[in-house]
Order: sequence, then structure tokens, then C-alpha cells
Amino acid sequence: MDTQIGEAAGRIWQYLAQHEAATLPQLQRGTALPERLVHMGVGWLAREGTRGFVQERGVLKLSLHPSSGPPA
Repeated sequence: MDTQIGEAAGRIWQYLAQHEAATLPQLQRGTALPERLVHMGVGWLAREGTRGFVQERGVLKLSLHPSSGPPA
């Protein structure tokens, strides 16, 4: 399971690197990951300190910190 979560985190990181910011539903559609793996992958990135939040017109989106690299 750790491998699946790590791979999900990598796909989420790549998606955010290309799109700057996204909501959880956008991440799910854009990465074609099941909802539970999107949540686990976001948690992985949060643990590594590579993601942040952006508030756009009342909508909370996830983003990458400018200096973050792909998940380990």
C-alpha cells in the first residue's frame, strides 16, 4: 500500500507542477486516481511539506511550494 500511496503522491505532484493549483475533485479527474488514493497522496505530500493551499474566489485549492521537488 505504501508503494501505491507514494506513486499517487508522485502523480499529484506532477499534476500540480503543471497546473499550479487544483481542488481535490480536479486532482482526482486529472490524475485518474481513486478518491482514497488522492487523499492519501495529498497526505503524503503534506507530510513532506511540499504542498500549500491557495484560496481563489472562495474555493480552497492545493498547490506546491515553489522550492519543492518530487516526493521521495
